[in-house]
Amino acid sequence: MDTPFGRKESLNPNPGVIVEFIQAVVETPWPLGTEQPRNYFERLGCELGPSGGSDDETLLGVTRGAFVIPRIATINALWAAIDGSLFSLNFFTYANARNVITAVDAGYDAVKNGLIGLYGQPLTEQKGPSAYRSADWAIRDTFVELYPHVLQAPMLQIGLCHRERNAAYEHRIAQSADRPRA
Repeated sequence: MDTPFGRKESLNPNPGVIVEFIQAVVETPWPLGTEQPRNYFERLGCELGPSGGSDDETLLGVTRGAFVIPRIATINALWAAIDGSLFSLNFFTYANARNVITAVDAGYDAVKNGLIGLYGQPLTEQKGPSAYRSADWAIRDTFVELYPHVLQAPMLQIGLCHRERNAAYEHRIAQSADRPRA
Protein backbone atom coordinates (compact mmCIF):
# COMPACT_ATOMS: atom_id res chain seq x y z
CA MET A 1 0.00 0.00 0.00
CA ASP A 2 1.25 3.51 -0.81
CA THR A 3 2.17 5.93 1.94
CA PRO A 4 3.25 9.59 1.65
CA PHE A 5 6.78 8.16 1.55
CA GLY A 6 6.16 5.56 -1.17
CA ARG A 7 5.23 1.87 -1.07
CA LYS A 8 7.20 1.10 2.06
CA GLU A 9 4.71 0.18 4.80
CA SER A 10 6.28 -3.24 5.24
CA LEU A 11 9.67 -1.78 6.16
CA ASN A 12 10.62 -1.82 9.81
CA PRO A 13 11.17 0.89 10.80
CA ASN A 14 8.67 2.70 8.65
CA PRO A 15 10.59 5.34 6.64
CA GLY A 16 8.01 7.93 7.69
CA VAL A 17 9.12 7.52 11.31
CA ILE A 18 12.73 8.14 10.27
CA VAL A 19 11.70 11.26 8.36
CA GLU A 20 9.74 12.46 11.41
CA PHE A 21 12.83 11.99 13.59
CA ILE A 22 15.02 13.91 11.13
CA GLN A 23 12.41 16.67 11.02
CA ALA A 24 12.43 16.82 14.85
CA VAL A 25 16.23 17.20 14.84
CA VAL A 26 16.05 19.95 12.23
CA GLU A 27 13.31 21.81 14.11
CA THR A 28 14.67 21.37 17.66
CA PRO A 29 17.45 23.82 18.50
CA TRP A 30 20.74 22.05 19.17
CA PRO A 31 21.79 22.45 22.81
CA LEU A 32 23.98 25.47 23.47
CA GLY A 33 27.38 25.28 25.09
CA THR A 34 27.69 22.74 27.82
CA GLU A 35 23.93 22.25 28.27
CA GLN A 36 23.49 18.61 29.11
CA PRO A 37 22.41 16.70 26.02
CA ARG A 38 19.96 14.67 28.14
CA ASN A 39 17.25 17.38 27.86
CA TYR A 40 17.79 17.63 24.11
CA PHE A 41 17.49 13.88 23.66
CA GLU A 42 14.35 13.79 25.79
CA ARG A 43 12.79 16.46 23.55
CA LEU A 44 13.60 14.21 20.57
CA GLY A 45 12.02 11.22 22.31
CA CYS A 46 15.38 9.45 22.77
CA GLU A 47 17.22 7.89 25.66
CA LEU A 48 20.92 8.45 26.34
CA GLY A 49 23.29 5.56 26.73
CA PRO A 50 26.77 5.59 28.26
CA SER A 51 29.31 8.16 27.11
CA GLY A 52 33.03 7.77 26.69
CA GLY A 53 35.77 8.09 24.15
CA SER A 54 39.36 7.27 23.40
CA ASP A 55 42.26 9.29 24.80
CA ASP A 56 42.87 10.76 21.33
CA GLU A 57 39.28 12.03 21.19
CA THR A 58 39.60 13.45 24.70
CA LEU A 59 42.68 15.40 23.63
CA LEU A 60 40.58 16.91 20.84
CA GLY A 61 37.82 17.82 23.30
CA VAL A 62 35.44 15.22 21.85
CA THR A 63 33.02 13.18 23.92
CA ARG A 64 30.99 10.37 22.39
CA GLY A 65 28.14 8.24 23.56
CA ALA A 66 25.23 6.08 22.55
CA PHE A 67 21.54 6.88 22.30
CA VAL A 68 18.33 4.95 21.65
CA ILE A 69 15.43 6.02 19.46
CA PRO A 70 12.60 3.84 20.83
CA ARG A 71 10.49 4.14 17.65
CA ILE A 72 13.37 3.22 15.30
CA ALA A 73 15.32 -0.04 15.35
CA THR A 74 18.93 1.15 15.09
CA ILE A 75 22.45 -0.17 15.17
CA ASN A 76 25.28 2.00 16.56
CA ALA A 77 23.23 5.11 17.32
CA LEU A 78 25.98 7.46 18.47
CA TRP A 79 26.25 11.12 19.43
CA ALA A 80 29.35 13.31 19.62
CA ALA A 81 30.10 16.60 21.38
CA ILE A 82 33.04 18.94 21.02
CA ASP A 83 34.03 20.92 24.11
CA GLY A 84 30.73 19.90 25.66
CA SER A 85 28.55 21.03 22.73
CA LEU A 86 26.60 18.34 20.91
CA PHE A 87 27.38 18.37 17.20
CA SER A 88 26.64 14.95 15.69
CA LEU A 89 24.00 12.20 15.68
CA ASN A 90 24.53 9.09 13.57
CA PHE A 91 22.67 5.82 13.32
CA PHE A 92 22.17 2.83 11.07
CA THR A 93 18.95 0.97 10.37
CA TYR A 94 17.48 -1.91 8.32
CA ALA A 95 20.46 -4.13 9.22
CA ASN A 96 18.16 -6.90 10.49
CA ALA A 97 15.64 -6.90 7.63
CA ARG A 98 14.86 -10.26 6.06
CA ASN A 99 15.96 -9.05 2.61
CA VAL A 100 18.40 -6.44 3.86
CA ILE A 101 19.66 -5.06 0.54
CA THR A 102 16.13 -4.55 -0.76
CA ALA A 103 15.15 -2.93 2.56
CA VAL A 104 18.18 -0.62 2.54
CA ASP A 105 17.48 0.49 -1.04
CA ALA A 106 13.75 0.94 -0.44
CA GLY A 107 14.33 2.69 2.89
CA TYR A 108 16.85 5.07 1.32
CA ASP A 109 14.46 5.94 -1.52
CA ALA A 110 11.54 6.47 0.84
CA VAL A 111 13.47 8.57 3.38
CA LYS A 112 15.04 10.62 0.57
CA ASN A 113 11.61 11.23 -0.99
CA GLY A 114 10.16 12.20 2.39
CA LEU A 115 12.97 14.72 2.91
CA ILE A 116 12.49 16.08 -0.60
CA GLY A 117 8.82 16.59 0.25
CA LEU A 118 9.78 18.58 3.36
CA TYR A 119 12.97 20.38 2.32
CA GLY A 120 13.30 20.17 -1.45
CA GLN A 121 15.97 18.53 -3.54
CA PRO A 122 19.21 17.45 -1.86
CA LEU A 123 22.10 19.90 -1.79
CA THR A 124 24.18 17.16 -3.39
CA GLU A 125 23.22 13.71 -4.55
CA GLN A 126 25.35 10.92 -5.85
CA LYS A 127 23.34 8.74 -8.20
CA GLY A 128 24.45 5.39 -9.45
CA PRO A 129 24.08 1.75 -8.55
CA SER A 130 22.58 1.29 -5.10
CA ALA A 131 26.04 0.80 -3.60
CA TYR A 132 27.15 4.25 -4.75
CA ARG A 133 24.31 6.57 -3.85
CA SER A 134 24.06 9.30 -1.26
CA ALA A 135 22.14 12.49 -0.62
CA ASP A 136 22.57 15.40 1.73
CA TRP A 137 20.72 18.54 2.74
CA ALA A 138 21.78 21.70 4.56
CA ILE A 139 18.70 22.75 6.55
CA ARG A 140 18.99 25.61 9.02
CA ASP A 141 21.75 24.63 11.49
CA THR A 142 21.60 20.96 10.53
CA PHE A 143 23.36 18.98 7.83
CA VAL A 144 21.56 15.73 6.92
CA GLU A 145 23.28 12.82 5.15
CA LEU A 146 21.88 9.53 3.82
CA TYR A 147 24.04 6.61 2.73
CA PRO A 148 22.61 3.25 1.63
CA HIS A 149 25.40 0.78 2.38
CA VAL A 150 24.73 -2.44 0.48
CA LEU A 151 28.10 -4.06 -0.26
CA GLN A 152 29.55 -4.71 3.20
CA ALA A 153 27.41 -4.69 6.34
CA PRO A 154 24.25 -3.62 4.49
CA MET A 155 22.27 -0.94 6.31
CA LEU A 156 21.04 2.61 5.84
CA GLN A 157 23.20 5.28 7.52
CA ILE A 158 21.66 8.55 8.65
CA GLY A 159 23.98 11.33 9.78
CA LEU A 160 22.81 14.59 11.34
CA CYS A 161 25.18 17.29 12.49
CA HIS A 162 25.24 20.89 13.62
CA ARG A 163 26.87 22.56 10.64
CA GLU A 164 29.06 25.10 12.45
CA ARG A 165 30.16 22.76 15.24
CA ASN A 166 30.92 19.97 12.79
CA ALA A 167 33.10 22.39 10.80
CA ALA A 168 34.98 23.21 14.03
CA TYR A 169 35.43 19.49 14.66
CA GLU A 170 36.74 18.91 11.10
CA HIS A 171 39.12 21.86 11.52
CA ARG A 172 40.42 20.45 14.80
CA ILE A 173 40.93 17.02 13.19
CA ALA A 174 42.90 18.63 10.35
CA GLN A 175 45.06 20.56 12.82
CA SER A 176 45.78 17.46 14.89
CA ALA A 177 46.79 15.53 11.77
CA ASP A 178 49.51 18.14 11.15
CA ARG A 179 50.97 17.81 14.66
CA PRO A 180 54.05 15.68 15.14
CA ARG A 181 53.39 12.43 17.02
CA ALA A 182 55.39 11.61 20.14
